[in-house]
Amino acid sequence: MSRIVILTNTYPYPGETFLENELKYIPNPNIAVICPIQIAGFHHVDSKKHKITIFHCMKKIVLTDWIVSVGKGIYNIFKHHEFKEIKKDRFMVKNFIKAIKFAIKSETAICAITRWIPVWNVNNESIVFYSYWFYEAAYIAARLHEIFPNSIFISRCHGYDLYKERHIGGYLPFRQYLLYSASAVYPISQQGVNYLLNNYGSQWEDKIKVYRLGTERLFKPILRKEPDHIVTIVSCSNLVKVKRVHLLVKALMMTDLPLRWYHIGDGPMKESLLLLANELPKTIRWKFLGAIPNREVQKFYAEHYVDAFINVSESEGIPVSIMEALSYGIPAIATDVGGVSEIIEDGKNGFLLKKNFTSEELISAICVFGNLTKENSMMRINAATMWNEKYNAIKNYSQFYHEISGLL
Repeated sequence: MSRIVILTNTYPYPGETFLENELKYIPNPNIAVICPIQIAGFHHVDSKKHKITIFHCMKKIVLTDWIVSVGKGIYNIFKHHEFKEIKKDRFMVKNFIKAIKFAIKSETAICAITRWIPVWNVNNESIVFYSYWFYEAAYIAARLHEIFPNSIFISRCHGYDLYKERHIGGYLPFRQYLLYSASAVYPISQQGVNYLLNNYGSQWEDKIKVYRLGTERLFKPILRKEPDHIVTIVSCSNLVKVKRVHLLVKALMMTDLPLRWYHIGDGPMKESLLLLANELPKTIRWKFLGAIPNREVQKFYAEHYVDAFINVSESEGIPVSIMEALSYGIPAIATDVGGVSEIIEDGKNGFLLKKNFTSEELISAICVFGNLTKENSMMRINAATMWNEKYNAIKNYSQFYHEISGLL
C-alpha cells in the first residue's frame, strides 16, 4: 500500500492545529501517517476523526540512536557539502555548531522512523515523505528519501523556515541539499518562490511552485453594524517578539477615537503587554481573549462586527489569521512583509503599512474605518472575494492533494 508520511513539528500536539483544515482533504486518510518530530505535551488533538495514523517517533528513540546520530550528523555536514556553505559566513563557528545540533537531532528521529517503516510493510512500496516545514522536518524527509530511494520527498515552505534573516547569523542549514533532494517545494506565496530562487539559484525553478494555504468559513458573517457601533479592531497572533503587538498598543495610546480592541492569542510577552495596555486611554476598551480554539475564533468574528484586523509583524509568510478575517469580510491592516501584499491589496481590501511604520500611519489607517462610507462597504466585499478566490480551503487543499496523489 502507498503511504503519505506527513512530518510536522508538533501536530497532533498543540501548536499546529491549523493543519486540521488541510487534513480533511486527504483523498484516502487510511494511507496517511502523521509523524511529529517534537514532543509538545501530553494532550493531543483528536485525529481519529480523520482516520489518520499517528507515529510518535520521538517517543521511540533509544540511547543507541543518539550515539549513532552524532556520527551520522557530523558525517552528513561534510557529505552534503554543508561545511562549504558555512565557511562563507563570518558567523562560521556559531553556524557550524547550529548545523551539528540540527543534524544530530534530526538523525535521531530518522533512526526511529527507519525502524518503523518496515513494520508497516511499505519499505518496497511508494511513499511520499511530506514535510509541512522546510526546516528540520524537511531534512528528516530528505534523509529518509536517501534511505528509501523509491520514495518521494516534498515540502511546504512558510516563514521562519524560509527567511534566513529571521535567524541569528542569517543561516538556515542544508538549503542546497534540501532543494536538490526534493521532488517539489511548495512555498505558500509567490514571494516565497522568488526568495528561494533569488537566494539559492534559478536551477531549482522547475521544482518550486506556489501552493497557497486556505481556511474554511464556519459561520455566516455579519453584514450590518448596529447604530451605536464603536469601531472594533482585532489582532490575532502569538505574543512573541516578531509579532510586535507592543507597537499596536503604543499607536493606540496616540488616539482619542473611541475604540474596542480585542487580541486573540497568548505567549511569553503577555504580562509585559498587559502592563502596557493598562496605560491606554479610557476611550479604548480592550480585552485579551487568550489562546482559543479556531472554531471559537471564527464564532467571535460571526458574532461581532469587526471593522479591521491588525497585523504588525516584522516578518511573515502569509498569515492564516488574515485569511480567516477576510473570509468574514473583515478588511486587514498589515505590514508589507513576506507575502502579505499577495493577500492585501492596498486600499482595496485593507491597507499595507511599511515594515517600519509610524504610530501615526497605523492610527490613520484605523481611523478610516470610523467613517460610514461606501468605500468601507466595498472593502468588506473585496475582503470576502479575495478569500474565496485565493484562500478558500476547499479549492486549495483539494487541488494540493490531487497533485500529491499523482506522485504516488
